[in-house]
Amino acid sequence: DRVRAELYRRLKAKNLLVVSGHYFFYGLADQSWPHIHQCLRLTYSQPEPVVREGIQIIAREIASL
Repeated sequence: DRVRAELYRRLKAKNLLVVSGHYFFYGLADQSWPHIHQCLRLTYSQPEPVVREGIQIIAREIASL
């Protein structure tokens, strides 16, 4: 949880907002499945260059953690 919170803070500081993926597993019978807490929800409805830049920012921040 600490690492996810730090990643969120770092991305937000770079004007890149993400949503924790756990919100999208609502109603799943097995809430202990680790994958629920390992995902980020990304929107890719922006122009391709914007999406590419966002993914590069995420990659750099994850690598630096």
